[in-house]
Amino acid sequence: GVGKLAAETPRQIANAHTIFNVSLAIIFLPFTNQFSKLIYKILPVREEIVDKGLEPRVFHLDEGMIETPAIAIELVMAEISTITRLLRRMLSAIIVPFTEDMDKKDISHNNLSLIEGIHMREEKIDFLEEKVSDYLVLVSRQTLTHEQAKEVFGFMSVVNDMESIGDIVEDRLLPLAQSYLSSKNEFSEEGKNELVDYHLMVIKQVSRLGVFFSKFKRKRIAKIIKKDLKYAEMERQFRKMHMKRVQKAKEESVATHDIHMEVMDMLRQINGYISSIARTLMTIIPEEEVEIEPTNGNTEES
Repeated sequence: GVGKLAAETPRQIANAHTIFNVSLAIIFLPFTNQFSKLIYKILPVREEIVDKGLEPRVFHLDEGMIETPAIAIELVMAEISTITRLLRRMLSAIIVPFTEDMDKKDISHNNLSLIEGIHMREEKIDFLEEKVSDYLVLVSRQTLTHEQAKEVFGFMSVVNDMESIGDIVEDRLLPLAQSYLSSKNEFSEEGKNELVDYHLMVIKQVSRLGVFFSKFKRKRIAKIIKKDLKYAEMERQFRKMHMKRVQKAKEESVATHDIHMEVMDMLRQINGYISSIARTLMTIIPEEEVEIEPTNGNTEES
């Protein structure tokens, strides 16, 4: 009677939950790409919303969808899009101490200094990397197709690389900025322009990554890899020009030599991580979807 009902009810609920999730997966599986686009329309995360609060929080991950991997993986991509926006803001800010007046405030929070804004976003990125990684571990324990398994472990690698970029800004570039400001020396005009130009290339690479995750412009990841070769050559040329200035004993170049070289090296490492992310994505996205698009003259993507 009542005892039997009490014993069987939890199992019936669990069975109903399983049947619901399996049915949902069967319904949506043929339409995964269309559904993923729908997710971004239903759950957009504009940059100002990402930066609205000071405390870290999750925007998209839903534990109720873990047993439906096709949907859970798309929610992961939406959350990674959030991390990419935060990274772009951090990277845009970090060049300022080396090139501009340091009285600037954070772009979204007037009550924060530029440096405090960088710390705040690093905290958010660390928080989201942990949440996304934990979520992906739970998804990996479900019954996955071969392609879904590749995506789950690929995205684990992606968020780890993104956290590494944040760590370079927080742990390496910020202390370098403090050293530069304390030294009272200034880069030569040529050296400063080279840093600004190479930094802009880093921002463009992050922007391409952001377009991939937020708008499903999958061809952008192939373009990241293509541009990586060009930017690596640019960095080598800038390094040579700087060394020539040092050899000619140009006063500013000699005084700021160590910091200049380290900043360039850190930016080069960040570009390396972005390229690594792109190469990981290339392994989990069908080949026909990542053909390199022709150059259209758009300066933002050049």
